[in-house]
Amino acid sequence: MKELYGITEEDIKETRSWEEARVTIDIETKTFNFDVKHEYSLEELLEDYEIPKEEIKDTSIKLTNIPFVEIFDLKAFIDKANYNKNYYFHNTCDDTYFGLIQ
Repeated sequence: MKELYGITEEDIKETRSWEEARVTIDIETKTFNFDVKHEYSLEELLEDYEIPKEEIKDTSIKLTNIPFVEIFDLKAFIDKANYNKNYYFHNTCDDTYFGLIQ
């Protein structure tokens, strides 16, 4: 896997055309956004992707404006998802459905 980094405005614009996922770090507010997921509707997961309802786990994980101090909570969530091979979630925080990008 290759990573693309953009620091300047021009670099950021160029890398966005190549990216599949994005982690955005805001040094001023000491937060980050974890956009390493695909968002779906429940119908898409059930009908189009044929994901069984029991494989869609509820979570209340925060994926935007995450304070730096909560990075270990996110890491634990991802580690547990990978260990259990469970990648589809219903986020009860905002009533959205997502799948982690592997």
